Amino acid sequence: MAIGLVPAPTGVSVPWTVPIFFSGMLATNSVLGGILQLIDVVIVGLIWFPFLKMLDRQKDPLTN
Repeated sequence: MAIGLVPAPTGVSVPWTVPIFFSGMLATNSVLGGILQLIDVVIVGLIWFPFLKMLDRQKDPLTN
């Protein structure tokens, strides 16, 4: 936002129930805000994936 890659938020309070892409568009009045949110979700997914995979491989202690 500081370098002008995506527009700054307009100050509109978007409800948390608005889906990812659309809330970014509403908050910035630009499609680029929604695209930035999608890119952020992909980055978070890539960070979390190894941990979730490791958790999936662990044996459940409640089922002997």
